[in-house]
Amino acid sequence: MPKYYTYEGKQVGFVRKALGDVVMVEDAWVNEIRGYLAKNGYDALLKVVAQILQTGGHPPVTRAQAWIILRELLQDEIPTVLQNREADEVSSKGNLFASIAKTSASAVDTVTAPVGKVVGGSIAAVGKINPIKKPSAEPTEPVEGDESAE
Repeated sequence: MPKYYTYEGKQVGFVRKALGDVVMVEDAWVNEIRGYLAKNGYDALLKVVAQILQTGGHPPVTRAQAWIILRELLQDEIPTVLQNREADEVSSKGNLFASIAKTSASAVDTVTAPVGKVVGGSIAAVGKINPIKKPSAEPTEPVEGDESAE
């Protein structure tokens, strides 16, 4: 079932949709993203925040800090540059993926060096889309009577 939002980010009903410009978002889209993040981890989403802050000379942030930063940012109204009043009210008129494909190649070319530590650890750990691996069952402390630990 679709939900409708004003460009200021306020959820509105179907009647408001008929009276003005709104943004339509399908529940299935939100659920798909939630499912993906639950399965694959949140680092792909949070990495952007960490990289921007690190490039700006700020210290590394935790995952929770990056989440709150995104939350604060997303409480603002939709920036005018992102608005498409002809396509935002309906499904199947989106062009975000096409735009990302065109601009991502040039964005990758602008990165000249790894950014180092970001969200809770190294960039390698944050850059992976896979969830964090579970620790092994092997003990990290030497076991009493273990000759190899001496």
